[in-house]
Amino acid sequence: MFESAILDTAISLVLIYFLLSTLVTSITELWNSWRQARGRMLKFALDEVLNDRHNRNFSELLYTHPQLDLMKEHSGKLPSYLGASQFATGVMDLVGELGDEVTFEQDQATGAVREVMVPGGNNAFERLRAGMKKMKYGDLKVLLQSLVEQSSAPVDPGDLSKGFVPSPEKFRSALETWYDAYMERVSGWYKRKVRVTVFVMSIIVTVVLRVDSIELVRAVHNDPVLRAALVKVAEREVDKAEEKAMKAARANEASPTEAVPNVNQWDQLDSIRAQVDKIRALDLPIGWRWFKEEKAEVKCEKINWGSMFLGMAATAFALTFGAPFWFDVLKKLVNMRSAGKSS
Repeated sequence: MFESAILDTAISLVLIYFLLSTLVTSITELWNSWRQARGRMLKFALDEVLNDRHNRNFSELLYTHPQLDLMKEHSGKLPSYLGASQFATGVMDLVGELGDEVTFEQDQATGAVREVMVPGGNNAFERLRAGMKKMKYGDLKVLLQSLVEQSSAPVDPGDLSKGFVPSPEKFRSALETWYDAYMERVSGWYKRKVRVTVFVMSIIVTVVLRVDSIELVRAVHNDPVLRAALVKVAEREVDKAEEKAMKAARANEASPTEAVPNVNQWDQLDSIRAQVDKIRALDLPIGWRWFKEEKAEVKCEKINWGSMFLGMAATAFALTFGAPFWFDVLKKLVNMRSAGKSS
């Protein structure tokens, strides 16, 4: 019986952490959506590579290129996704424009003068190389030159003195591979920013709801009715919550090279409201209670600030682990309880 009470208390506490973590995830998702966090990180990453002070600001130009411009939800919103193929096409087009020549022709019959664009090459790769010749020395030019060299093969493998010829297909593949590797680093930057946001939101949720883990453990362990009710809720959550928790966590940490579905902010607010209602329905000893009733008299409730600070610090720290972590723990504990009852 004693072991069962301890296990049920653990399940109840983990359930609370899971529900609160899901709430933190929903709030973080709403905050990131409102702040355009993924779009801002993508913009920062592209600026680092393409905003070459010695040449054109190719980053700004890329955002007006159809490859990226058509992906905007509306004119005021930054796109949050750019694939390697789209990046390669955009960069090759923009650099290639430097190699194009503008001439003027006069119509013999009418005398009218018209502008004629003469491409720098017969294909995108030839235009790119023509444009690179007109670029000033800078990081982007060095990067592109190194990729051209990587994509080059000897004209005659038996006689290297005949020189090397770059392959357009190999160059594009090398550029896309480089971009994917770079975005792996960007993904790491973004996930660190998300973790900081989750940490801040965990503190805010803990303080606003005044979730004291020490008081929760004491209250749940000493109240069999509350404990039994929480265990039943935990069993229901295990049956239905896995896919939702994983989906929300993936959306929060998806990198700028991963396409995630757009979520309406009103839907996110509804999700937050639903999570709050679910937590309130549990009738937990949480919230700021400055007064309590005793025998029809209202008396000031004495608060142990030291214990409450430690309990709330433990809660905030626990919530940073995320809903998927606490769901896995909850699932294992519920399965352990079921196995014990069956045996």
